[in-house]
Amino acid sequence: MATATHTIPPSIDDVRTYCESRHNGIDPELFVAYYDQRDWKLSRGQPMTDWKASVRYWERNGTGKHDNHPDQRKEYSELSDELFGPT
Repeated sequence: MATATHTIPPSIDDVRTYCESRHNGIDPELFVAYYDQRDWKLSRGQPMTDWKASVRYWERNGTGKHDNHPDQRKEYSELSDELFGPT
């Protein structure tokens, strides 16, 4: 019987490098802080096994971006406030 492997959480630099290679505009510090807060678990409590897949999920859904699109700014702001408190 196969068991799921657990991903060692990536460094901010690892996430930054991956996001820059994909030109997706995701804030790597926000991504790492979000999943650190969740103990690197997914929405249903499963341990994350592929952080790059989560980056791609954020990319598809516009989560954690800080560019000029109003909806994305709002979502970025809400995530940032949740993790770091209001600015």
